Amino acid sequence: MSPWFSLPDFSLTFTSILLQSLPFLLLGSVLSACLDQFVPDVWLGRLLRKSSIRGIFFGCVAGFFLPVCECGAIPVVRRLILKGVPVSAACSYFFSSSILNPLCITSTWLAFRTRNPGAPLWMCGWRVVGGILLVLILSWLMRCWKSGSALQPEFANEVLGRPSTVGGQLVAVPVTPKLERLHRFVQTVTQDFLSVAMYVIVGATLAAFFNTSVNRAWLQQWIGNPLLAPLLTICLAQILSLCSTTDAFIIAAFPQMPAHAALAFLVAGPLCNFKLLWLYRTVFRWRVVVTIGFAAAAGSYLFSILLFYLKL
Repeated sequence: MSPWFSLPDFSLTFTSILLQSLPFLLLGSVLSACLDQFVPDVWLGRLLRKSSIRGIFFGCVAGFFLPVCECGAIPVVRRLILKGVPVSAACSYFFSSSILNPLCITSTWLAFRTRNPGAPLWMCGWRVVGGILLVLILSWLMRCWKSGSALQPEFANEVLGRPSTVGGQLVAVPVTPKLERLHRFVQTVTQDFLSVAMYVIVGATLAAFFNTSVNRAWLQQWIGNPLLAPLLTICLAQILSLCSTTDAFIIAAFPQMPAHAALAFLVAGPLCNFKLLWLYRTVFRWRVVVTIGFAAAAGSYLFSILLFYLKL
């Protein structure tokens, strides 16, 4: 019998997760610094603060047109909140950029194109529908939390200590020389990257450990049960902690997997996994992180079961 843990497999998986995550994290940090240095608070205030519903809608649209992987979106969310954008609107961008971005949809189509002719359209269509529903549900949940009780204490103190335009009071930003602005831009990129990178490493460690310690052959005997199969694929999504632009290729490698169970994997994974739980922790308190995780998993499961029984 082979050992239950293999250090070479763990090292390979850990490295692959990091190489998959860190470039997107760097891209998100650069985008975050651009928001900080070049996007006026007044502009964001006019666009996002007139109503929370409008802010959530704009966040969803921005997530589609500014596709950043879930790792890279966290620094952007932090920067938006620091600029005074409501938490629900900032989170709607994060949730939608994770699951509704064009790269995610395209990869899903390519992964299932070898199945029956209707499989790519079915998977892409229902993944988008399920993603939109979950984004709206999660954004509404975030709207119910007060910022002070939702944000992680150190980050909340940083938010409260930063000037904003809340209430229509505009804060003048002094004009700085180009060299000084470039220095501040690089400093912001470095700060945002390092503040999240530690959590990516912790999440990658946990994901790699479970990924190399769970016998995937054990899953094969359960996927025939229509009620258990989605639950198992959601758990598998937590363990693998894949990027939303590559997860479709992994689940498509299980040809016996029921379509509704594969869909549960594709909807839940980009919104909740071991790696993301630690990334959420850079912004939110643990009770908020647990709420997001449970709502994403439960919503994905119920959505897949509904599709199965309606035979859609």
